[in-house]
Amino acid sequence: MSLYLHLSRPLPLIILQLFICGGCASQAPVSEPPARAPLIEGGTSAVYPGPLDSRNHYLSNVAIHTSAKREDGSEHCSGVLISPRDILTAGHCVCMKKDLKTTASKDEVARRLREAIPSSGRSPAERAAIEDLKARILANADTFIDPSLCATLVRVEVVEYLPSQSKLASSLRQSRYIGKIIHPHPQLLVIDDARGTSWFREADLALIHLAAPVAERFRPIKLPEQEVETGNPIVMVGYGFGEDGDITNEFGDRHHGESAIAYPFTRLV
Repeated sequence: MSLYLHLSRPLPLIILQLFICGGCASQAPVSEPPARAPLIEGGTSAVYPGPLDSRNHYLSNVAIHTSAKREDGSEHCSGVLISPRDILTAGHCVCMKKDLKTTASKDEVARRLREAIPSSGRSPAERAAIEDLKARILANADTFIDPSLCATLVRVEVVEYLPSQSKLASSLRQSRYIGKIIHPHPQLLVIDDARGTSWFREADLALIHLAAPVAERFRPIKLPEQEVETGNPIVMVGYGFGEDGDITNEFGDRHHGESAIAYPFTRLV
């Protein structure tokens, strides 16, 4: 699936494991997606059927359950512990979809798009391409997500796999925590069509502050000192089913996979 992605600055590498995976939840493919290069080479899930993280290399990757998102069909997501009480996740994992039914909401989304994808100072050909892109996004827009309507409580699970004699089933320990303070990115904007496929995402990030610190000893995530570039290898980790929803309908096991950046984030048109 292709989508138009915009960030106010290049994306740190570690964020990719939850951001590109979209919380590692599935979406049905569309027959005519936006004409953009895919963010991940291959177009298939890098998480499932990737290997099970049975040795807990990615214990900092947690499962997130947001009951308020149940109607959106995206109740389950993944996140990354960046401290014992703070989780970095995708904004669409904790903020709700709103219908683009009113003139005011349509005007607001159009304004945000003008700010996110400016055409001033570009050549005539570039301006035409940008305006065409914005027109296609708006023509397909059915719902949007912004920071104004987000969950007030989420459940978080830290999953630790234990040694098991069985090759057919994994043994695991699950610790549950509550997140009551949620901070979406102030620039958050996700625009989906009627089938739930994203056509535009800006600053799709949020922080969850836990009521109590996690007790597990996890390897802290170190943010990179350099920005992401085309060709950089990445590891995607999550509990969901990635891009191919027909591969598995399970949520709960932590899988991982390797991929690479196929398209620069700063090259928008």
